[in-house]
Amino acid sequence: MNVQRYLILFAACIAGAGSLFWTSKQFAQEETQLDWRAELQQINAELKELRDEKNRYLAAARRYEDQGMRWQFQQNQKQEAKRAFEMADIKREAANRLQARIDVLNARKAQILQEHPEVNDL
Repeated sequence: MNVQRYLILFAACIAGAGSLFWTSKQFAQEETQLDWRAELQQINAELKELRDEKNRYLAAARRYEDQGMRWQFQQNQKQEAKRAFEMADIKREAANRLQARIDVLNARKAQILQEHPEVNDL
C-alpha cells in the first residue's frame, strides 16, 4: 500500500514539474513576444523622429542654397554666398548621416517583421 502511495505522489510530482516547465516556457514566450513588440514600437517612434529631423536639415539646406544663389550675383556678397553654400553642404551631410541610421532601423524592422509575420495580420 505504501509503495502505491509513493508512486502516486511521484507521478503527481512529475506532472506538477512538467506543468511548471510548460508554464514557465509559456511565460518566456509571452515575454519574448512583448520584447519584440516593444522593440518594433521603439523603432517606429525613432524612425518618425529621425525622418522629421532629416526633413528639417534638408529644409535648412534648401534655405541656405537659396540664400547662396541670391547672394552670388550681388557685388559685395560673394563671401556670404560661399558660406551659405558651405552651410547647405553641412546640413545635407547631417541629413545623409540621419538617412544611414534610418536605413539601419528599417533593416531591423524588416527583420522583425520577417521573423514575426503575425504582425501583418494586426
